[in-house]
Amino acid sequence: MNILRLDGWDGPAPGGAQVYVRRVSQALEARGHPNVTAAIVTDPVPERLGPVRAYLVPRSPTRQAVASLAEGGPLARWLDDVAREVRPDVIHLHRFHAGFSALGPWLGSRREPIFFTAHDTELVCPVATLTLPDGTPCPGGILPRCQFTGCEVGLGLPLNLAKRRSFDTHVKDRVRTYICGSHATRRIFDDLGYRPTDVLRPMIPTPAAPVEAPPGPFTIGFLGRFERQKGIDVLLRAFGSVRAERPAFQLRFAGGGPIPIPEAPGVTVDGWVDSHAWFSKIHVLAVPSLPWENLGNSSIEALGHGVPVIVTDSGGLPETVGPYGTVIPPGDAPALSRAILAIADGYDVAKARALDGRTWVQTEFSPERHLDRLLGMYAAAQ
Repeated sequence: MNILRLDGWDGPAPGGAQVYVRRVSQALEARGHPNVTAAIVTDPVPERLGPVRAYLVPRSPTRQAVASLAEGGPLARWLDDVAREVRPDVIHLHRFHAGFSALGPWLGSRREPIFFTAHDTELVCPVATLTLPDGTPCPGGILPRCQFTGCEVGLGLPLNLAKRRSFDTHVKDRVRTYICGSHATRRIFDDLGYRPTDVLRPMIPTPAAPVEAPPGPFTIGFLGRFERQKGIDVLLRAFGSVRAERPAFQLRFAGGGPIPIPEAPGVTVDGWVDSHAWFSKIHVLAVPSLPWENLGNSSIEALGHGVPVIVTDSGGLPETVGPYGTVIPPGDAPALSRAILAIADGYDVAKARALDGRTWVQTEFSPERHLDRLLGMYAAAQ
């Protein structure tokens, strides 16, 4: 079975979705199913994501560049060329951002079955909260209906409405399955009429053995994109409170993104890392995302390494730790600092709980289970 994956992102720092795309593509190749990933991007693809066919679109397009994104323009011809080479049996859409004005009509013209994975909340909310200013759940939709909800999303609203309209016009009814990483996301897609849906947990390989607790001062870790939605500011406030009580505690950031991490005592920025080696340097992982988080891989990876995890009650995040992690309210810095101190003071118990979570991850997020189910979806569409 030949698979064409369509991906894309705005900016130089792709996230966990792209790590997943690379991981599943390699695994399917190993099973004899050729994969090609074609990405429509605003910046060159980082080397760490491996071989990706990329079409570069400008962030601030000229009139000539806009014409290239029109239906039947150079981008559509590039997609035609890739499809002729791949001869796909299925098309798997992972993102619908850069170049959407050409991508939507192109997808609508194809005969192959299309699958769509809802990787992140931008696909249902341009400010990634799914919450109105008064705190109530947003009734908006995929690339959404903000003008009817009273939510202030600023300058991004017209663009996101255009994306949603293009998706609904050309792609929505062609999708065989909307693949969701969490039951929380599936409920949203079902409620908004994006069906049929299915929940497919990400494939998270675990190391042969869990990591040992590192020597030295107690260290909190953060792994992911540096952006407001990930709760960076909340974590920094919580760490400030923790350091006031435990001056030796440390905080390590791994990843990258648009928010600079300020220099502060006890704070280290590691950049993009080999996650296995990095988990051996921390005692607990904090995942303090604000509403809404579709799922999140880092918390699963931490448990897979036997590292205690704190997550917020945001979207599907509690589903990544089951009964083996600590769940706190989103945006609550005092609750986060209390959770960190509680784990530090009872670390043997927290570590044992994380090791039980490792066994759960090996089953719930097994690569073999993921691939079997994904191939079953593909085969059923033939």
